[in-house]
Amino acid sequence: MRRSSWFRKTHVERRHGQGTLAITDHDFTKIPEIVRKPDLAIIGVIRRGEIRNVYVKTEPGVTYLYFDKVLDSNRNRVLRGSTFYKIVKPLDMENLMRIVNMNGISDVSGAKKIIAAGGNPGGEA
Repeated sequence: MRRSSWFRKTHVERRHGQGTLAITDHDFTKIPEIVRKPDLAIIGVIRRGEIRNVYVKTEPGVTYLYFDKVLDSNRNRVLRGSTFYKIVKPLDMENLMRIVNMNGISDVSGAKKIIAAGGNPGGEA
């Protein structure tokens, strides 16, 4: 996993670790691939003054959504996962934008939207 702290596993297990679409330990192993080769991504969402990224990967019968935020200090920049969950239906960019801006506190105006990046979150194939 690239410079990413392993994060809020307790939050994910508590909030998204029960029910039919529970996040499992096996799902956590998919995060590096979700970030490396997302089907959809929104990079640079501003939420509560923090830069956030959203990555989506669809597999048969399940769509994974992984959210991280950029921690910026004088010495380094690191990504910290904020949440991870899965849904049944596949997403397009329009529906992903609805999820990201659901409560109206996220600013996506300057964010980079990526469809089938196939490579790096910056969109380079």
